[in-house]
Amino acid sequence: MSDPGDLVVLRQALVRELETINHYQQLMDRAVSVEVKDLMRHLMDEEKEHVAELTALLRQGDAVQDRMFVEGHAEAIGRGKASPLAKPSAPTGSSVPGLTVGSLIGTSFA
Repeated sequence: MSDPGDLVVLRQALVRELETINHYQQLMDRAVSVEVKDLMRHLMDEEKEHVAELTALLRQGDAVQDRMFVEGHAEAIGRGKASPLAKPSAPTGSSVPGLTVGSLIGTSFA
């Protein structure tokens, strides 16, 4: 499955699931009773399962996205390190040679 329309649907669903996780987190933080907090946590965990399912399908349908996982981009970002693929070449359509989002990870502008 690599139909562009399907990939758009998967990405939009992924965005919605992530927003919903944040919403349940906010509700859980505001809740007073343990029962309500537990329910919000349960609902949030279900959304996280959906994120995993959507991500798996997205990886199957988008070879570049899958490569980013395989090559460790997510792990590098999680450790606060620059992406191992950040290279000094300009992305398509960029007017700044060597400037990519990945190349800025870990950069201090202060």
